[in-house]
Amino acid sequence: MSPADATRTLRPEVKKTTNGTPIAKTTGVQMRRRAFWLLGIGFGFAFGGCGGLTSSDDSGGGKKSSGGATTGGVSSGGASSGGGGVSSGGAGGTLAACGSMPEPTADCGTLREVECVAAHPRCVAMYDDSCCPMCSPTGTCADCARYEFLQCVPFDQAGCNTNQPQACGAVAATGCQGEYNLDCLQLSKTSCEANPGCVWALKAGCTSVEGCDGLCRGVTAYACDRPCNVPAPTCPEGYAPEGSGGTYMMDCVPKAMCP
Repeated sequence: MSPADATRTLRPEVKKTTNGTPIAKTTGVQMRRRAFWLLGIGFGFAFGGCGGLTSSDDSGGGKKSSGGATTGGVSSGGASSGGGGVSSGGAGGTLAACGSMPEPTADCGTLREVECVAAHPRCVAMYDDSCCPMCSPTGTCADCARYEFLQCVPFDQAGCNTNQPQACGAVAATGCQGEYNLDCLQLSKTSCEANPGCVWALKAGCTSVEGCDGLCRGVTAYACDRPCNVPAPTCPEGYAPEGSGGTYMMDCVPKAMCP
């Protein structure tokens, strides 16, 4: 068995999305923000006393909760984001010093990961395995699986209605529905990296990546929010505190996810 075949044998299967049209939300902005705030308290207990979680008012501009988790649909067709492995997505916009991330209105192809998730159902995030790229093949595959954000595409190009994506890449399991999937929380770091739409977040309060504890999180539409009336926790270089409606979560996510 060749190294490439062995790698594919070890890699978890990425199933195609079978869902059709997006599921309409039945909860309001206030209820979703309170839910994320309570989820943040839970992470505070899990991580225990590093960085501190401060509650705040849950009012403000509303972005829907978002998708990201386990496995999703895959396509090898359509246009890729360019040569040389996995890209970091579009140029995105610019975040203000504090406040909610502006509602994404630009073309899907210019949005970064969190913006793309927030732009559902207009846009859907696509991912590729950087260990064995499907959209920009390198000819060899490493013995790992690590899905990274590849590109943001219009809903109809993600194959959500047809199960035949026009764009290249994998869709997170809940990407077509635009829902947040709690399944990511149950994954180890290795399994987290092997699932499109999941991200390994570091413990807030750490000053370096080395030796910093973490947990797997689904990418949310609120991740790039910067509450104005609560102190931001400390994060290692290259990471930013994860927003959650009106407060901060007890973790840090890669800055590359945000505009």
